[in-house]
Amino acid sequence: MIGNGTFDWTGGVMNTFSYKRISLTATIDIKQGADLFSMTNLYSVSRGQSTLTLEGRDEWIQSELDRTASGATSAAWLASGNQQGYVPDGVIKSTDASGNAIYTGGKSDNILARIYSGWTGCSCSLYI
Repeated sequence: MIGNGTFDWTGGVMNTFSYKRISLTATIDIKQGADLFSMTNLYSVSRGQSTLTLEGRDEWIQSELDRTASGATSAAWLASGNQQGYVPDGVIKSTDASGNAIYTGGKSDNILARIYSGWTGCSCSLYI
């Protein structure tokens, strides 16, 4: 399930202040507990327009420039451990005996799960 639009708690206060023929009304409305999924945030991250995508971007661009200059394919570059840049939360980087980088995924290596939990402030799991 992606999101839950039902709030756990809803409340509000309204008050009117009057002086002679002038009235001022103030309202405070509080809603807490819903898990909302933002398609705007999803698209901004998938297009690289969000600040969440800045981490590792410069390293990845330099890595791609080095790869194309060497004539290596993406798969060969990754397999050799030369690819640099963003590594999502939940991915563990280790090194084999030859010094090559090895990346293994954890439970939260799904970028959508990172986006979902980052914007709603909940510690929910996202299953796709």
